[in-house]
Amino acid sequence: MSKTIFTRKSVDIKEVKRRSYREEAKCEYTIEKVIELPEKEYSAFASSLLKDNEIVKANRNLMYVDANEVWHCILVKVAGHKDGILVEAEGYDYARYSAYFEGGAQS
Repeated sequence: MSKTIFTRKSVDIKEVKRRSYREEAKCEYTIEKVIELPEKEYSAFASSLLKDNEIVKANRNLMYVDANEVWHCILVKVAGHKDGILVEAEGYDYARYSAYFEGGAQS
């Protein structure tokens, strides 16, 4: 299973990337759904992670931390690209927890 550092209430993708290199325990995660956006829409999403978002709202039921402490999240990325943002909203309509996803194998 894949592991990453989820950041709480990061403002944008720059902050997510900066905070992702902290020395903290990584969380196991699984991607429940991949959402591909046109580049312009992804840029708007990535630059305002704390803003309520219809994509996050529509997929809230897919995002949670289970009894085994595995983070179930969505991956939001540009169509055709490998990198993106992992989101676990904790029941909110915005990306309350987020992590940078650097392509590669998906769970």
